[in-house]
Amino acid sequence: MGILELLTLNVGFSVSKAIFKVWTKDHPVLQDVGVGIAGLIASKIQGFGEKREVTRQFEAIADEIARKLEPLITVEFQQLPNNEIDAAIIAVGDAINNTSIDIDNILSNDFDPIQIEKLISERDEPNDYFLSSSAEELYRIIVRESCNYIVEVAITLPNFNSKSITEILSRETQIISLVKDVLNRLPDIEDTGSTEGGEDSTFEREYRRYLARKLDWLELYGIDLDPAHMRYALSVGYISLTASKIHGVYDEFDLNDQEMGIDQEIGLKSTSKDTDEDKYLDIETALSNENRVLIRGEAGSGKTTLLQWLAVRGANRDFEGILENWNGVVPFFIQLRRFVESGLPKPEDFLENLVPNIVGIMPVGWVHRCLCSGNALVLIDGVDELPEGMRNGARIWLEDLTEEFAETRFIVTSRPPAVSSEWLDDLNFAHCELQALTLSDIDKFIDHWHMAAYGLKGNIDSQNDEIGSLKKKLKLVIRDNRPIRSLATSPLLCAMLCALNRDRREQIPQDRLSLYKVALEMLLERRDAARNIEIDEISPPTLVEKKLLLQSFAYWLIINGHSDSSRSKAEGKFLEKIETMVGVNCSGVQMYRYLLLRSGVIREAVEGRVDFIHRTFQEYLAAEEAVHRSCIGQLIENAHLDQWKEVIVLGCGHARKDEREELINGIIDRGDNEYRFRHRLHLLAITCLETSPELDPSVITKLESRLKKLVPPKSMTEARSLASSGDLAIPLIEKLGRQNVRIQAACIRTLALIGGDKV
Repeated sequence: MGILELLTLNVGFSVSKAIFKVWTKDHPVLQDVGVGIAGLIASKIQGFGEKREVTRQFEAIADEIARKLEPLITVEFQQLPNNEIDAAIIAVGDAINNTSIDIDNILSNDFDPIQIEKLISERDEPNDYFLSSSAEELYRIIVRESCNYIVEVAITLPNFNSKSITEILSRETQIISLVKDVLNRLPDIEDTGSTEGGEDSTFEREYRRYLARKLDWLELYGIDLDPAHMRYALSVGYISLTASKIHGVYDEFDLNDQEMGIDQEIGLKSTSKDTDEDKYLDIETALSNENRVLIRGEAGSGKTTLLQWLAVRGANRDFEGILENWNGVVPFFIQLRRFVESGLPKPEDFLENLVPNIVGIMPVGWVHRCLCSGNALVLIDGVDELPEGMRNGARIWLEDLTEEFAETRFIVTSRPPAVSSEWLDDLNFAHCELQALTLSDIDKFIDHWHMAAYGLKGNIDSQNDEIGSLKKKLKLVIRDNRPIRSLATSPLLCAMLCALNRDRREQIPQDRLSLYKVALEMLLERRDAARNIEIDEISPPTLVEKKLLLQSFAYWLIINGHSDSSRSKAEGKFLEKIETMVGVNCSGVQMYRYLLLRSGVIREAVEGRVDFIHRTFQEYLAAEEAVHRSCIGQLIENAHLDQWKEVIVLGCGHARKDEREELINGIIDRGDNEYRFRHRLHLLAITCLETSPELDPSVITKLESRLKKLVPPKSMTEARSLASSGDLAIPLIEKLGRQNVRIQAACIRTLALIGGDKV
């Protein structure tokens, strides 16, 4: 019998059966040597035709697994006698069949293939099969590869239910193609890109797989998918962003901008690369030209998603087009928020929070060797999420890293208020700013979001009329409604619009404060009801109670300058709040567990540390809590700190008219009296107009007088802030634009952000 046939009949079918068991979440996942794939499927699926079709598909999966393994054996173990190869293959099939996989253990460990490998090792050791040392090595490698295949394929299939069976039957060719794609993207044993070989090569392969599995997902707000079936969604959902190169005070608003024109439908400048390639270009092109880049972008502009996408592409080594020469890099994704309490990481600590399950098997000095080789890609996310007092230390940390590892690629992100565009200039960092989505970008984003949400690839309109109808309706609303269109220019808000359009199918909020409110209520109130989930541990809190608990926690994070917290501190804060609530009777630990599992708003992205699924939700809830506590004075006192900017702007929307006027007047007065922060504070006061439905005429007069000193804007960040002033700024901007040709483009850009019909 040939190797391929033996692999198919033993390993291929054993792995395919394990995939089916994990996919259907059978308890326990016990593989019986005497039960074939058809027998397992018959126990879960009704209907003769359906059973035959699904059986054929899982047999095809077995074939693909065998084809993936065959080159490993024929290349790496060609000197091993055939009888020993046969013995190792048969032993692997028996070991997988004989192992009872604890599905709860797998789920709680984020579908970690090492957990399956451990279970197999506990059940069957290679010496149980009297294998030679070389055959034992082959056995262990095939087991490890098989465990990866089980996890990767199982989490890629549509979530198991009656609808997914119908979907699989209708998409046979596509499902098999998807499985092939998954298997082909897994790094091969002999092709890891490591320069060291041996131990380093083996670890790098495992690291790449873990990194891709950890990061290749997209946060689909309001979508109730099984977490195990949201993987690879980022690969589908990502769209390329546009960046603006920044070189000086007015360079971004050069007269060439006028020649590029205004997109009247969306009220934003066209970003055609054919016209001004040096100033506006897709982010991949911007990155390809530089070894070190500082990327700035407003809240929800896609900074973290971009770094995740780069990390996943690097892990899978499937960059295309202009970034194709990046294939071979080893990516390191570092979220600075994770190191607020422990201090910024040394190279050997880069992996600690990201892939903790394999840190223990990392060869000593591996990260250092990767960085020295020049093949590393260091992705550093969220300078703005460090307390202001830590940022100078972060800059020194970056300086040390870039000096020691001069050939390594570094990409750093931040919100604009936290650091200037020139913050890293002397470290030879280029800098660019992420731009808002254009109308064509929004259409593309909606298409990709729905493909990710439904686990599909290709033309989803031809596969699902309901999805096509949802997309068409949303695109029409965005095109016809300027306020909603202005929201959709942010990737975060566009994703929320997609989720709300899918969930509510009714009027979509037309301002971001209302959008946050509705999105949070959808996550907090409708999540369990829609899934018919009952909680026995505690009596489920009401929507108001959930919000009070989360508001208090969010505000505590803000006043302490944190973006996340340890689990124990979060439990303590929830307990403190519970003690003031009449209708809640449980421990802080119980409430923490409930909100973590059922709210959809907080998460443990890193074991033992909790944060909000997006910082914007934290800021919204913190703003509501600050107003609830009548902490207007505290908001004014912290108005010069960039970490408080969004809290203050959103707080104006939550506040009553008198509180709002007190807050804005207080910020203006601070700006008048504190020269160091004058520009920042007055700009913040103007920005508050975005969320201020009404103000006394005297406050508007004060704002108008300060506005004169802020026009023209000196950057896109300022232009967006000034756009909040709406009609108030139009006469002044038009006047200045006519008087000074040098700043004309800046004025045009700001008017475009206010509204294309005003230009």
